[in-house]
Amino acid sequence: MNYLKDHILKRYWYSFPVDVDAKYGTSGFRGQFNPTLKAVIFRMGILAAMRSICTNRAIGLMITASHNPHTDNGIKLIDYDGNMFNSEWEKYANAFICIKQLDEMISFIQDIITDTDYDESSKCPEVLIGIDNRYHSYELSTIAGLGALCLSSKIVHLNELTTPEMHCEVAYKNETNKFKDGYAKEVGIDIRDTIHILEDIKKISFSSQLWIDCSNGVGGISLTRFNRYLNDLFKLYLINYNEGLINCECGADYIQKNVELPKGLKKMKDLSGKKFASLDGDADRLIYFFLNKGSSICILDGDDLIVLFCKFLKDLITKGNIDETIHAVTTNYSNTGLFKYLQNNNIEFHTTKTGVKYLHEEAKKYNISVFFESNGHGTILVSDEFKKSLEKYDNKYANLLKQTIKLSNQYVGDAIRNIFLVEMILFYYDINLEEWYNLYSKYATKQGSIKINNTTKYICNDDENRLTSPQKLQDSIDELVKQCNNSSRAFIRPSGTEKILRVFVESDNKENCLHLYDEINKLVNDFK
Repeated sequence: MNYLKDHILKRYWYSFPVDVDAKYGTSGFRGQFNPTLKAVIFRMGILAAMRSICTNRAIGLMITASHNPHTDNGIKLIDYDGNMFNSEWEKYANAFICIKQLDEMISFIQDIITDTDYDESSKCPEVLIGIDNRYHSYELSTIAGLGALCLSSKIVHLNELTTPEMHCEVAYKNETNKFKDGYAKEVGIDIRDTIHILEDIKKISFSSQLWIDCSNGVGGISLTRFNRYLNDLFKLYLINYNEGLINCECGADYIQKNVELPKGLKKMKDLSGKKFASLDGDADRLIYFFLNKGSSICILDGDDLIVLFCKFLKDLITKGNIDETIHAVTTNYSNTGLFKYLQNNNIEFHTTKTGVKYLHEEAKKYNISVFFESNGHGTILVSDEFKKSLEKYDNKYANLLKQTIKLSNQYVGDAIRNIFLVEMILFYYDINLEEWYNLYSKYATKQGSIKINNTTKYICNDDENRLTSPQKLQDSIDELVKQCNNSSRAFIRPSGTEKILRVFVESDNKENCLHLYDEINKLVNDFK
């Protein structure tokens, strides 16, 4: 460790100052592209190398701010098994960015590595770095690499790829000591195998036509690769692909929050009858949408994905004579109509705190589960035991289930894989988006955010659907909900990544919902 001080001093500009009021949220660190963010990312490069030393495995760094504006960027750390970063090491990340002195930084690094039972003769640390296509992501990846080099790490730049792809690459590297030979080609083969089983069941040929809003993000790059292998089966029309700034008036988050078309479609004629999907900036979120007969936009989000996936999996398990129970995992942001649908169809469901890592943690408790946040981030998750138990089944429906599992990203939500799964399930049921949309009755909802200077004084209960502090504000929200009607609910919570309060309102009709939303916004703005 004697060389460490010199290494950090050579890159001193990226180390200090760090004046940051942030914590490692459910999606890492995010913020505006500025010297503070550069300093944070430099330190995360060091931390990734530390984790690599302590595990003797490659660790991933993904430079992205997901659905945030193009002026923002950030970093997600990916653990050696392809899953989200170890929760204990998240605490180290939060402590590390707060250190002010160089000697204190070095002591911190040495203490953690020394306290870990690691093999000093093990191979040198290895850090894999992926980026989205923001204009400052290349610079930040270089800075992250400089941080990792402070511990003499081997650095592998994987360049532009989606966050879900990056998770798969990290896991594959540690399992095989190799990199994937064409991610799209490999997944494309699995898609073809799945369609072959589907066509055998349906006795008709598969075809799909879809317009995809790529949010001017990295998902468009990935989809062009898939098009090379699947364009005879899927006619994919890419919109907002290299046509402007990432997430600017487009993308899954924009459409869902504003309930309006992305800019790439606003001038397009004859949208009726067409099927649309939208990704976010790093392609881990997915929503679908269509225009109804009144030309209003109808959005199918994470709740609708839970319904479609659970319906499909339950069908395959029943027809395949497989003895297993499906579980659905979501949050309090999900629609009350979803909970009623799951209850009426005897599908067990569970709610967690907001943040995909909490859903993933809960979903791992079950042999087969579908987890989604209402924003469209989620996947189908299965246990190794269940995969092994499926080997004894050899019928069309069991084989289709095996392929569905193979196609599902087992690490994080994967918008692109989920697109192909959705298209195949719609083919299986021979339904369009409107029929999918009407599988359950939805309550009217509205979400938004309120900018604040300090989120720390707003504290939620474990379910994150009530404030425990300030109690006076929660009492006032309760009174507004009571005045609306018994079918309404509302809550606010502080964001884990931004200086905002997130607002959620739901009611049995749109008029009540909008009125309650406006009243709660006034209440919070007066209170702050």
